[in-house]
Amino acid sequence: PDLVVATPPGQTQELGALLTAAAAATGGWRVVYLGAGLPAEDVAEAAVRTRAAAVAMSLGALAADRVVSRELRRLRTLLPADVAIVAEGAAVGAHGGVL
Repeated sequence: PDLVVATPPGQTQELGALLTAAAAATGGWRVVYLGAGLPAEDVAEAAVRTRAAAVAMSLGALAADRVVSRELRRLRTLLPADVAIVAEGAAVGAHGGVL
């Protein structure tokens, strides 16, 4: 399966995203690594174009950042219903209600 990996706007720490991408590739996933600070529209477009089974978002900092919650909600509306959104990082707990 394909996996798109990115961080939302305001999330500039890429290490978690890179580790996620590497682990997924080791596990047999075809990974499309987009990088840091990408809006939901760009992430969703990449996922749709590659027919990804999932999108992994790295949420490493700024737990109280409202932009992240907004972007995660927007991403869900833009993705096909069968595309999973998974997240990793220190700020995941703060966005659990959205995820």
